[in-house]
Amino acid sequence: YAILETMQAGIPIIATKVGGIPSVIKHEKNGVLIEPNDPDMLAQAIKKYLQNKKAFATYAANAKKDILKYSDKNMIKETTALYQSLL
Repeated sequence: YAILETMQAGIPIIATKVGGIPSVIKHEKNGVLIEPNDPDMLAQAIKKYLQNKKAFATYAANAKKDILKYSDKNMIKETTALYQSLL
């Protein structure tokens, strides 16, 4: 939930490509994805953020819009539709 909460807060996200994170964070659309266990890549992403805060502000704004599809109401609707299709 931390990533979803961060998106909702409009905070720029730098995350690793593990688990379900890449299904939520779209690289250079609503955040930045880096390889796990790669401190150099993390440093580069942070440096890029510090040098181009406008781009990261755009990612954060996109993330704030994208979070709407993860609302409780929408998740219940989609889960119900899935169950109905399976019945």
